[in-house]
Amino acid sequence: MNIYNEKLKSMIQSRGLKNSWIAGKMNIDATLLTYWITGKKQPSPVQEQQLASILGCHISQITKEK
Repeated sequence: MNIYNEKLKSMIQSRGLKNSWIAGKMNIDATLLTYWITGKKQPSPVQEQQLASILGCHISQITKEK
């Protein structure tokens, strides 16, 4: 798991959100979100923007390595 994935996982957990709820909001399968969190796949730029919106943060907070 890289820094990106750790940040994403941490942000989801800290907000008390469920993967299934986020996936429903994004109209994706929850398995795909799990792949993003575990680093098996990466979201597209559009999906990253959707995630940032759902998580209530700026996209740079989930896309930057630092």
